[in-house]
Amino acid sequence: MQRMLEQQQAILQQLQPKQPEPQGLVEPRPEEFPGGQYDPRYQDARLAYIEAKAEERAAQRVEAEFQRREQMREQAELHSRIQTAEAAARGKYADYDEAINGLAADPQLAANPVIRQALFGTDQGAEIGYLLGKNLDVAYEIAQSRNPILAGMKLAELMNRAPRKTVKDRKSTRLNS
Repeated sequence: MQRMLEQQQAILQQLQPKQPEPQGLVEPRPEEFPGGQYDPRYQDARLAYIEAKAEERAAQRVEAEFQRREQMREQAELHSRIQTAEAAARGKYADYDEAINGLAADPQLAANPVIRQALFGTDQGAEIGYLLGKNLDVAYEIAQSRNPILAGMKLAELMNRAPRKTVKDRKSTRLNS
């Protein structure tokens, strides 16, 4: 009896489809089942595969939509920060729009990743844009630099040359207000 039971279990193991290791979805093949495409176990496995594949696609679409909305939110936030910074810069510099237009009119400068990062990736983007627009020679040096560290150093040098309000200037501004 024990031997017959072992033989029966061995036969059942041979008839059961081999379960793929969970490395992702693997479509069942009819040749893996004794009854081929008409085997009810194949049909169940095929149905489970189709359902899992549909769930996977739905999850991917939801994730893609989430990422798209997150990207839109970040862009809106960036746009709002830029508008606020530009409004402040326009109040500070009468010729701000003229300087920015000079910078934006040249595709080499407008599309340069180092300059774009300086303008859009920092809180002083409007100030940097104004300084680069007023000093196009430095902007071209930065754009043509192959080393982003040297470009950043040039940018820092330009910002340090710019006139800044001193503590004395700030106190007199507050007193006059």
